[in-house]
Amino acid sequence: KEFLKTQILVAAGLWPMPLENPLNPHHYQKIEHDNYSVETISIETYPGYFLVGDLYKPKGKGPFPAILTPHGHFDFGRFNNDSINSIPGRCINFAMQGYVVFSYDMVGYNDTKQVSHTFANDSISPLYSINLLGLQLRNSIRALDFLLSLPDIDTARVGITGASGGGTQTFLLTAVDARFKVS
Repeated sequence: KEFLKTQILVAAGLWPMPLENPLNPHHYQKIEHDNYSVETISIETYPGYFLVGDLYKPKGKGPFPAILTPHGHFDFGRFNNDSINSIPGRCINFAMQGYVVFSYDMVGYNDTKQVSHTFANDSISPLYSINLLGLQLRNSIRALDFLLSLPDIDTARVGITGASGGGTQTFLLTAVDARFKVS
C-alpha cells in the first residue's frame, strides 16, 4: 500500500506533498428544500487557485456521515443530469438518506476554469512534475479536508463515490488518503 501511495504521489508531482494553505471557504447561494439544502462553496486549494462545488446537507442535527463525490467527464460536470448519470440526483438522494455530500468540479469544468482540462499538456510541464493529474488529485485531497472541517461531520464515517473520471479520482484518492471508510 505504501509503495502504491508513493508511486501515485510521485507520478502526480505531489511528492513531497505541498504545504497546506488555508482553505478560505466562501459560501454562495444556499437553497433550502424540505429535507435538505444545497449551497455552492469555493475553497482555495493552492494559494490563489479556487475549487468550486456544491454542499448538500440533510435537515436535522448531526453529526452526519459524509460523502465526497467527484464527477466524471460529462458535458455538464457536477451539474450533469441525464439518463446515464445525474450527479445532482445522486447527491440529493444521499442527502435525503442523512449524508452530507460535497460534489466538486474537475479541473476546467463548470466554475473551476482557472486553467483548462488540458492543463500542462505540453512537453515541458512534466519535466517539472506539473500535470493535470496532480492538480486534480490535490483538489480532491483539499475537498476532503474541507468536508472534514465542517462541524457537523462524523469524521469516522466518510465515503467517496464517482463515475467515469470521478471513479478514477475515487481509487486514486483512496490509495493516497486513509481517511475514507468506504469507497
